[in-house]
Amino acid sequence: MESAKRAILAQATIDFGQIAAGATDEETMTVPQAREGSVVSVSAPDLEAGLIATGYVSNESEVTIRVANVTGGAVDPAEQTFYVAVTY
Repeated sequence: MESAKRAILAQATIDFGQIAAGATDEETMTVPQAREGSVVSVSAPDLEAGLIATGYVSNESEVTIRVANVTGGAVDPAEQTFYVAVTY
């Protein structure tokens, strides 16, 4: 029998710097009880077109948000709130 899944919800306001074309940038946020190997879902409702946000648990109680720029030019994303759900 599979055990019940648990989800931890968190949010953080992050101001990424300029991201070059084809590059990524990472910032961390605290998510109490996050565990390595958990599934991380990221939402950033106002993320500029051509930017893709993903996340992973990088340390105990810490999630790293990675933003990839898939455009042909540099983008300096506006500061915004990122929402994460960590499921384990």
